[in-house]
Amino acid sequence: MPADGTFRNYLASMKKNFTITFLFHLLFLLLALFLVLFFQTVSARPLSGFTVSITPNPVRSMMRITVSGANANEVLLVEIYSVGGMVVYHGSMRATGTRTVKVFARPAASPGLYYYRVMRRKNSQVVGGKVIFQ
Repeated sequence: MPADGTFRNYLASMKKNFTITFLFHLLFLLLALFLVLFFQTVSARPLSGFTVSITPNPVRSMMRITVSGANANEVLLVEIYSVGGMVVYHGSMRATGTRTVKVFARPAASPGLYYYRVMRRKNSQVVGGKVIFQ
């Protein structure tokens, strides 16, 4: 080791560089997490009173989708998909007024957690949620 301490200076500068790099990456990850959570929260909010619910939840055999806030005769697309993204139900329903109900048999899918979304064809609004099949 040199007598003038250059090796110690080198180690000190490496430690400083590592700390700065680590803090930069940590800040970047926190920013990315914030943006993901922020945009998920914003996109999950129902727009202009458009709401959807599935009852009963958990579903055994028959399920009821209740949609509020759609216009009469408006076509609504319904999708139910697994956690892995596989679509287990895809269909449509026509709104009959400000509150529309559709009752249908549970899709032939394994018991577990599924996601649903109802899309308004007219202005591309999407409302979704979780449903459990027993």
